[in-house]
Amino acid sequence: MITSIQKVLRIKELQGTKSITEIAKELGLERHTISKWFKRDYLPGELLSKKAKVRNNPFANLNNRDCMYFLGLICTDGGLYKRCIDLALKEADLDIMEKYKIFLGSNVNILKVSKKMGDKIFYSNRICFRNKEVYDYLHSLNITTNKTFTLSPNFPFTWDFIRGVIDGDGSFGFYQQRTPRIHIVTASSSFKDQLLSFFNSSNITLNLNQIERNGRIYYNLVTNKKDTVLKIINYLYNDTETFINRKFQTAEYLRNQILQTHQIQGTSVKES
Repeated sequence: MITSIQKVLRIKELQGTKSITEIAKELGLERHTISKWFKRDYLPGELLSKKAKVRNNPFANLNNRDCMYFLGLICTDGGLYKRCIDLALKEADLDIMEKYKIFLGSNVNILKVSKKMGDKIFYSNRICFRNKEVYDYLHSLNITTNKTFTLSPNFPFTWDFIRGVIDGDGSFGFYQQRTPRIHIVTASSSFKDQLLSFFNSSNITLNLNQIERNGRIYYNLVTNKKDTVLKIINYLYNDTETFINRKFQTAEYLRNQILQTHQIQGTSVKES
């Protein structure tokens, strides 16, 4: 027997490939039900399996490195709504979602969901669970429902937290295909100030640019200095296995290119 979650996932998979009538006939549902799910970008808490519960608060120990990393991801790519804690990442980032599931210490489901933008369908992996204690705790850390423009976590930042932030809203790359670059984008003025203060405490100076999108101001924290890029990468990946693999691989490549330019020995980020 097909479950409610499986029906919704099937609807999202077929969106854009079949008509509403065809999907309704295949799944034995009403057309208005199909239309309703076409308009949703995520699976709501009421469709989560009753067994998919997080009984303890995995974020309670701020001295735990994985805890700080996943808080960084929640602050950037996560969301809180209706007492649910939601995290969705690109389909290619299943590796970190599996680690997140282990971190939560429960049998939560990793759901594959889709979102249609124009004539393209984008797939992501999502974990969403309901837990009032965790929800209220994250709010106490000032990670709130409407965090996009107001984010201002009230705990000391660490490099594990920053790695989570960069995995969510940052990137590694080359400016104009030549100069190594790291940047972080945020819409929160307070969070921008907190990030700048943290980097300054490690004697790292980032440039600040403002970007306007749809009438909103976004802040781009960036550095193109090779020594600074190298320093940040070494701090980020020091003795850890918790990261998004594709971003680590880009950082590894970036670091090796800098080392070759400087004629310094070393082949791995983790060797520094």
